[in-house]
Amino acid sequence: MVTCNCYFINHGIQRVFDSFGEITVEPGYDPSRRGEGDWRYASVKFGKVTLERPRVWTGESSDGKEVLNFLPRHARLQNMMYSSRMKVQVHFQMESDLGHNAAVCRTKWDGSGGLTAGNYEFIDVLRSDKRYIVDLDFSGEFEIARPTDLYNLLLQILPGVFVGRSEDLKKIVKLICDAAKRSLKRRGLHLPPWRKNRYMQNKWFGPCRRTAAPNPPLPPPPPTAVTVKCRSVGFDAVSDGRLFVRTR
Repeated sequence: MVTCNCYFINHGIQRVFDSFGEITVEPGYDPSRRGEGDWRYASVKFGKVTLERPRVWTGESSDGKEVLNFLPRHARLQNMMYSSRMKVQVHFQMESDLGHNAAVCRTKWDGSGGLTAGNYEFIDVLRSDKRYIVDLDFSGEFEIARPTDLYNLLLQILPGVFVGRSEDLKKIVKLICDAAKRSLKRRGLHLPPWRKNRYMQNKWFGPCRRTAAPNPPLPPPPPTAVTVKCRSVGFDAVSDGRLFVRTR
């Protein structure tokens, strides 16, 4: 018999994320120093949380990603964890006066030559000739079935939120994909197409469409007093110099 704490699922999870408040990427960082670490002057805040039904990818369809409902008995028979995907709306905020170009990136690629079609979404930040990748569920992208103890240890080392240079990310993805292949082989399982290095690399380095936040509007002109029956009405100008990127 499976019991469900519906209150926690419907309200408790949201309260947990709300309790985090606004998180500074690197607390105590001094943005006046300027230089390689400027991207650290940013903050993250969680929004709406959505919990999906547990699902499993069978690999039976043409693109290798047919999805079926996953029940507790399936997990017991296959010795797999009974879990579901959680989607969290995240607000990523960075100071625009540091000269950054931040945007939401959506990669999408077609299947060909053994490559499975797919798509992905993350944030990138451009500064001078450097590109920084911000991924808010990084370690979760490398989960596999029946991992070995060594692979589990590797996943624990990976950050949940990745912020780093694109060239470093390429090396990390290659390393983890090779480890996933060895782990599955040791368990007598095949490497699924959506865990191969080529597929994983396309998540962050495939054909990409960037959606940047619009430039902040110009401040309104100074207020002008209007006299009506000896009463003056006016509005103060409001200006916000921060760049705001929203993901979902």
